[in-house]
Amino acid sequence: MLEAKAVSIKYGKRQAVVNASLRVEPGNITAIVGANGAGKSSLLRALNGAIQPSGGQVLLDGKPLSSFARRTIGKRIAVVTQEALLAFPVSVLEYVLGGRFAWSGAGGWGWESEHDLEIAADVLRLRERQR
Repeated sequence: MLEAKAVSIKYGKRQAVVNASLRVEPGNITAIVGANGAGKSSLLRALNGAIQPSGGQVLLDGKPLSSFARRTIGKRIAVVTQEALLAFPVSVLEYVLGGRFAWSGAGGWGWESEHDLEIAADVLRLRERQR
């Protein structure tokens, strides 16, 4: 379970997020909605450990997110941003394989194993059946 407890985020003197709390249960879909500039992206960055909150805490399975290695967080939390500015064409399969980065010993785009390819293909087939 991922939990934010009274998370605040500041950029200099500007408060982007003030005392936000939420609980994300495994298997559930959670939406964070708000106006432009409301702090949604900042909160998401705190929830995946990309930035440290200026106040409050983020917990993963009851432990502070900061106590986990980045690779461990990457195996548990994935974020697909709304804006994907790519300098080169990427297929859907390649994009899905990007989610395997934290699991890969070789790491990176284009160095996936046969096992990574099987998992990505299974995920895409599962998604297609859900439609």
